[in-house]
Order: sequence, then C-alpha cells, then structure tokens
Amino acid sequence: MPDRRPRFIHCATCDTKVKVGETGRVPTYCSNACRQAAFYKNTHTPLSADDRRRIEMWELLKDGGVVPADMPVPPKRSEVIAELKAELKDIAREARVVHKPKPK
Repeated sequence: MPDRRPRFIHCATCDTKVKVGETGRVPTYCSNACRQAAFYKNTHTPLSADDRRRIEMWELLKDGGVVPADMPVPPKRSEVIAELKAELKDIAREARVVHKPKPK
C-alpha cells in the first residue's frame, strides 16, 4: 500500500503551513517568492554547496544528540590534507638544516 499523502506541509523558507492538493507533486514552498528566496540564498552565499551540506549535516547531528552541542564543525578533508602537507614541508626543511652535510 502506498504511503499516505500529507494534508499539509511547512514551507521550506518561511515555515508557513501549506495545504497539499489531492494530486500532483507535494509542494516544498508556499509561493514562488519563497522558492526564489531559497534559490537566491543558495546561490549568493560565499559557501559552496558541499560546505552548506556539510554544515547542515553537522547541525542535524548536533540536534539529534549524536555529537556534543558545543563541538565545532570539523574541517574539510582538503583543509586537513593541506595542513599536513605544510607540516611535512616544515619538518623536511628542519631536517635538512639539522642534518646538513659538512663541506669537504
């Protein structure tokens, strides 16, 4: 038996209660204005889509009690890799200075 169709939804932008029609797609927004506001918000931010998704997932984990509420969002893997590469370069540079061969 198919899932029941919801009678009402809450707009994803303004949280207004919206009646769902008997047929057709279940709406996400209450109006075109809210749809456009969501589009503008998602396309005119300095964060990439991956960053927004990562932050949203982290907020869900915090809301669900999976991670502590005061724990910050972990850095992206690419940032961690860049930091590790920089540390390795520093270590290699120090090793060359410390173990520099004596001239003959």
